[in-house]
Amino acid sequence: MSITVADYAVLRDTSIVLETGEDWNTPGFIAPENFVEGTNLARAILTFNITALPDPPFAPGVDMTITHFGVEPQEVFRTFLFSGPSTATISETFPATNFSTLVRTPFHFQVTRGKVSISDIVLWYQLRLPGSAATRTNG
Repeated sequence: MSITVADYAVLRDTSIVLETGEDWNTPGFIAPENFVEGTNLARAILTFNITALPDPPFAPGVDMTITHFGVEPQEVFRTFLFSGPSTATISETFPATNFSTLVRTPFHFQVTRGKVSISDIVLWYQLRLPGSAATRTNG
């Protein structure tokens, strides 16, 4: 049986404000060699804080899409009419099959309506422990 542990990468710890028509990419992430690609049980988790901000003359609300630009572009999160003004923490799971151990792959945040503050973007993933059954070569 393979033994795995959770690990994470902080992609941004401060806030960024995006308005209608604006987009932003996180720093690229390179998967470690012992990265567990997606299975039914091993999925990546993208977690972030989001606050819809007033966008006069409109009340707080936002339409936003997050795409992972890995091996293939993969939509990770889409929200319509997320309303504020309180901050919410979003945790979105998605298959971990789109990462590379050779190329940095960013997440692309795009706002199509509204104004939003995003912060504390963390990518959680699983790693195989050295010496676990899945990585042993001599039985």
